[in-house]
Amino acid sequence: MFDIPRGKGGQRKNSRRKDKGESTPAKTVVGSGNRSRPKKAKSSFDTGKIVDEVLDQAYIYLGLSELDIDEKIAKSVVREIVEAVVSGYSSRPSPDSVLKRIQRNRELVNEYIAGKILESIEKPGPLTLEFLIANGGRAVIKDVSRLYKLAVEYNKPELIMTLQSLWNKYGPKEMLKCPRCGFNGISPEYSCVVCGATVSEKYIRDSTGFSDKFNTYLRTASVAELREVLQLGFILVDSLRVYAPKSPEARGRVLYPIRLTRAEINLIIEEINSRDVRI
Repeated sequence: MFDIPRGKGGQRKNSRRKDKGESTPAKTVVGSGNRSRPKKAKSSFDTGKIVDEVLDQAYIYLGLSELDIDEKIAKSVVREIVEAVVSGYSSRPSPDSVLKRIQRNRELVNEYIAGKILESIEKPGPLTLEFLIANGGRAVIKDVSRLYKLAVEYNKPELIMTLQSLWNKYGPKEMLKCPRCGFNGISPEYSCVVCGATVSEKYIRDSTGFSDKFNTYLRTASVAELREVLQLGFILVDSLRVYAPKSPEARGRVLYPIRLTRAEINLIIEEINSRDVRI
């Protein structure tokens, strides 16, 4: 359910809340088992009526009237937002008070709108796409591939740049840069989660500086780890270092599997032999 914060820290005095038509702080009621629970303030007005009164104003105020989106869908989202705001008052708020509270939480509201639009519309139009990318924040991350492809289709390079900034801020970290779209979106499966491009193992090796990291690993890994890598025939790498496939340090990271070449296998064997350990 959508929730609107009631103000900074919830420390306003009751008199100020009453002047602005805001709800008073919830009282605490002690029930059985010595557990306390908040007591909800009862509304002394018809919430549905004030929602209907504010709906059209909020629809325009939020900029949804200017988008290429079905009005019924847009107003359905706006109604949820207005209902959430109005439910936070214990006395009848003015339309202006409702709109001001929406404005104070504009970032949260916009992210919610973006998420609902993306759930409802498979292919947003150019104007709606611009709204989603400009205002959606972290809500657009799960649909980054769809939005990227639409921005390409609509020839909107500026939206691609904004989407890339959002991806860098809110998206998964440690992924390698895609040579096609420029997003840090190459997955451990060697494909880009944004544009769908695939890359070669050579690209992963070059991008991570695998050769130097592998040589460092040879000198520092235990014999047990080296034997394990020999048995499995591959190793893991990221932009920082090389990891044995079963290493605890590899858990929870974005790592790329690298198949060992014959030359690399020979280097591992030589390293083990140099430590006077039979294999």
